[in-house]
This record gives sequence, C-alpha cells and structure tokens, in this order.
Amino acid sequence: MSTPATWAERDRAVVQHPWLDAGVTERAVIVRGEGATVWDSDGRAFLDAESAAWLTHVGHGRPELAQAARRQAERLGHVSTEGVLTSRPAVELAERLLAKAPPNMARVRFASCGSEADDDAFRFARLYHARRGEPDRTWILSLEGCFHGRCYSGAALQGFTSDMGLGPMLPQVRQVIAPLPQNSARFEGADPTDHCVEALRRTIDELGAENIAALFAEPVMAGPGMAELPADYWPRVSELLRANGILLVFDEVVTAFGRCGDWFAANLYGVEPDIIVVAKGIASGYAPLAALLLSAEVATAINGAEGGGSYGGHAVACAVANANLDVIEAEGLVRRSAELGRRMKDRLAAELASVPVVDHVSGCGLMLGVHLTADRATGAELPIGEEVIDSVLRDDHGVLAMYYHGSVNLVPPLVLTDAEADRIVAAVVATVRRISPDGSLAPVDGAR
Repeated sequence: MSTPATWAERDRAVVQHPWLDAGVTERAVIVRGEGATVWDSDGRAFLDAESAAWLTHVGHGRPELAQAARRQAERLGHVSTEGVLTSRPAVELAERLLAKAPPNMARVRFASCGSEADDDAFRFARLYHARRGEPDRTWILSLEGCFHGRCYSGAALQGFTSDMGLGPMLPQVRQVIAPLPQNSARFEGADPTDHCVEALRRTIDELGAENIAALFAEPVMAGPGMAELPADYWPRVSELLRANGILLVFDEVVTAFGRCGDWFAANLYGVEPDIIVVAKGIASGYAPLAALLLSAEVATAINGAEGGGSYGGHAVACAVANANLDVIEAEGLVRRSAELGRRMKDRLAAELASVPVVDHVSGCGLMLGVHLTADRATGAELPIGEEVIDSVLRDDHGVLAMYYHGSVNLVPPLVLTDAEADRIVAAVVATVRRISPDGSLAPVDGAR
C-alpha cells in the first residue's frame, strides 16, 4: 500500500504558483493563523510581515469576521448589485466608505478584486469623457513603477510592451516619471517635484490635453518599495490635471484602510481624486472584494455603464468588510499603523545607516521598504536573488517578508504588537548586515 502524499507533494503536483519557478520544490502549507503569526503543517511558526499579500489588516483568525460571514451566508449568500437589486451589507458598506473618503466622493461601485476594479476605472475614465462630448480623450497616463493589477489594462499601465511575449498591448498609454529617490540621477539637479511636474506638463503638451483621459497612480507607491512621494507632489499634480480637464485616479488597493496611517492616502496629501480604487484591506482578505469610489461628476457621467461583474457587492463579502471596519475602528488600528510604522521606520533607518548595501528606508504607516543597492553612488542593482533574502528571513528568523525589485518590503498586519515589530526590525537588520555589495551572503557568525 502506497504512502499517502503530503500536502506539499500534492500541491507540487497540481498547483502552479505565480512568480514561482517550477524548479522550486519548497512549500510551506499554512494551516492556521492568529494575529500576526501563522503556522505551517510542520508546526513551524512565522511572523507575518507581508500580511498575506499586503491585505490582512486586522490579522489572522478573527472570530468577528468569521461570524459575520456565517450570519450573512445563513441569511443571504449573494445578490448582484448590477441591476435594481442590492443588499443591506452593500448599502451599509458604501455609506461607511464615503464617510471616510475625501469629501468629493459620492458613489461606490463594487467589484471582486483590485485588478478587476482597476480595469473598470480604466474604461470609465475614457467613458466619462466620451459621454461628456470629448471622445478623443483616450490617452491614459501612469506613473512609472506603480502596480495596477493583472488585467491587460493593468499590464499596459505598468509599461508592459509587445516584446515581452504578450502580443500587442493596449494603445495610447504613456508612463511619466515619479519623484522617487532611485530616479534622482534623472532629475538633472532639479527639485524632484519640480522636475516630475514639469515632465508631466511636457507630456500633456505633447499629447494634447484634449486627448488625455486620466492619470493613474498609487499615491504611495507599493511597487517601488513602499515609496512615499514628496508632500507637495500630489497637490501640484492634482492642480495641473484639473486645469487641463484630466481625471486623477488613485489606486489605493494597498494604501487604504489604515495601511498608510490614514483611512485613505488621498487624505494624507489633502487631494480629491476623481476615482479611488480599493481592495485588499477592505475585508482583510477574509473575502474577495473591491470597490471604486467615484466623484459626483464621474458617477453622473458613467451612470448605467456595465462593470463590476457577477460578484460585485457580494453580500457575504460586504458583511465581512463591515465587520472588518468595526475592528479597525474599535481597536484604533489606523492610528496604531501611523505610530508603530513611524517607530519601525526610524529604527530601521538608524540601525542600517552605515550598512553599505542600504540605499534608503521609505514608506509610511505599516508599509515600509528597505532599499538595497550594490553602490549607493550609482544606485546599481544588488546582484542577489529575491528568493535568497526571503528564505533567510523565513528560515533563519521565522519572518515572512518579500524582497521585490530591490526592496525588502514590510507590510505586516495592523494588529502587530510592539514586541513583534521589534522582532521584524531585528530580523531585517541582521539579514541585511550579512549582505555584501557583490551579492554574497556572510555566514550567520559573520565569518567570510
């Protein structure tokens, strides 16, 4: 009689993991979670500093959310909000979202995930202008380095090209430079905001404002290592876009619901986007859900347009989201994120200041990035595999984090304790100090 296969063996046989090469055989089968800790099938405990794909704001194993899902499912599993039907949880959630959003937000459309919602926003930005008598406004601008999901529109917004094996991409999409520290060599000695706003102005002049629909961006850029942009950047960009009739679309899939230290990153900068896209922390990953928050002008123009899909406004997902917001409010997690994130950022910056491979530490709230480089003067890429740093943090320190595009990204649950925060900082500091500019990794004892 054959020995039953382990869950890891069964996974390797049937599941294809995005971003994981088929040659990688290691698996960690997570079976349980509580707070900021998860356990695998071998009994190993891991401190979750990547928040299960940056979204488990209220932590793992929350009975309040599980009970909300059960109560709603027993009463009503789902009714689509595509037509005249709706549900009480969807209405309540929409009201609560608008109450916390910038004051110009007037309506909510529901979707199932951030990628789908970003795709809706892409289409609605063009449709808005077409219905207002400006059908030539079809160009979409985006900030270099931002992530906007895995639909084709998101790939186009991220600068994917036809030579990447995907065939023709969506036309009339243009990227513009962002005021990131890693772009400093391109600023020609100018102030980062001055340079980037002027570059945007030149792009508008080149394409013609009358041909541009919108600018898409993450207000705090998760893709390039949780990069908080200069305080004056978004107010100046917003003013420039508004003067030219161009919509501002904030992709707050990562940043919203306390992740950045406020309910919305738009509030941090004091700007009023025309569309805000949210997902991830809206239900802390306990149910798939996303939403588009629309200004009154946009909502009026696209009224009746298709979007959102069969599961948009899912009653159980909305009930879970309402319970999730209850926890965030009751436990003061927005303020907690701002305060604890500030302390972690300061400690990381201080303890890594003299480490040659560290370029800078960025972020706000509990979305932090430690940017690594082979040469601070040139910003050269550190020649080390992303999986190497991930595995050291995981296997040597029991911390789950993601090294992505040159940055160790820390996005833990907002329920993180002080002791857990200190442990994450210590693990990152110990790991990074072992890395040499040539990409080699010193032994744990420091010997070379």
